[in-house]
Amino acid sequence: MVNGSDGDTERAAGYFEAFEATVLGDATLTPSGDPRAGELIARLGGRCRVFGYLSLGLGPGQPAWSDSSMARKFEQWVEMGASGLFLDCSGRDFGVSPRRLARAIDAAHRLDVPVVVNAWDPLDLLAPGITLHGSDGYLAENDVLRGGEFRLRREYRQKLQEVERCRRWLGISVWATGTLGRADGAGTYEPELVDRIALAWAAAEARPPDYLAIADPLYGAPDSRMPLPPHAGRPNAGAAAREG
Repeated sequence: MVNGSDGDTERAAGYFEAFEATVLGDATLTPSGDPRAGELIARLGGRCRVFGYLSLGLGPGQPAWSDSSMARKFEQWVEMGASGLFLDCSGRDFGVSPRRLARAIDAAHRLDVPVVVNAWDPLDLLAPGITLHGSDGYLAENDVLRGGEFRLRREYRQKLQEVERCRRWLGISVWATGTLGRADGAGTYEPELVDRIALAWAAAEARPPDYLAIADPLYGAPDSRMPLPPHAGRPNAGAAAREG
């Protein structure tokens, strides 16, 4: 369905090829999910790395997966062809203890795939027992650009410095998102947004993110549309998404 592909897997692959990586939603694995996701991943052939989504969150509104269920879902993603796992809601703010996070990371590593961890506090990654590799990453979500507005430096400076601290200590990559103010993800975004985000990170005494995604406020979930990087307005344009 991506950007109006209407079931054409080849056309959909052309859109994804504009990016270095993408995360497919957790519903992909359910009976009501996309039965052609495996075909899409195979067609991409590694040109866009596909990460499978799973929330580690506990408490209200969270799936609270058991360790065995979590491990099985990891296996399903890998069997489908995903080359990595995106661990959402993975910090103490979602009731996730360091032990739970460590078990999830270890389960992914046993399948020989990397993880990208989304936790509000990057220092959660420094807890004892958590082992991350150089192929793993941390997601800093909308710290600079949120809802189309650039935040004040004093609101994100400390966090970006903590992210940089984790990057240096753990040797991991840093991923970041910035959200636009409009819900419609169609079209392209201005290259100046990427430059301004990189400058904001540098001004906060942190190296700009290794990977950056610009998205609508809900990351394309409601309408399967996503904004494209500059100069990638059509399938197979081949623009790189590694920016900053």
